[in-house]
Amino acid sequence: MQTYFINPIFRAVVAIALCLTLTENCSFAIENDKPGPLVVQTGKDDGCVYFWLETSLKRVFPHSQPGNAHLRLLAARNGKIAFQACLKSHQLGELTAECRVEGAEGFKPRIRYVGFVPMHHLTPNTALSELDGVDQLPGLVPDPLFPFTKVTSIGPGESRSFWITLNIPADAKPGLHEFKVHLSSNNGKQSWICLYNWKSANW
Repeated sequence: MQTYFINPIFRAVVAIALCLTLTENCSFAIENDKPGPLVVQTGKDDGCVYFWLETSLKRVFPHSQPGNAHLRLLAARNGKIAFQACLKSHQLGELTAECRVEGAEGFKPRIRYVGFVPMHHLTPNTALSELDGVDQLPGLVPDPLFPFTKVTSIGPGESRSFWITLNIPADAKPGLHEFKVHLSSNNGKQSWICLYNWKSANW
């Protein structure tokens, strides 16, 4: 991932642009330039795993559909920013997933696994247009953050996410800062997904 510290006009703002790409040792992958997730074939029962990114403002429910592999964020220096690295299993067996960050020690990254809690009904006296997850409830909703970077027993058709928090230093210098976030699905073969950015216009 590459981080741009906007300068000179917006000296206190950090711009982060993300996208999912595939590393050389990632097999059975389907990637295109169109909006949408990355698809990795597992080699088992013709199944696959979808990988995508979400902001911290969108909840990922057990039956959430995959989003886009591209994400752009803004953060202030001396602040925090969070986003989600997500996956959805489309294979018959259980899935083991792992998330790690490489080369971002200066941002003190923290990775947590998003858990679910039961919610028995929608919020009363609230218009449906103001609620999210209307098509998911009653059911399980994402809420607790567990200090796990590797999880097992992700079921068929299930969507899960890892919550990644970055701490932006107060003295972060303008320029280009690069690090990687890896997602893997382990099902006999290991497929590593890296989050990178691409350089856009000079903001």
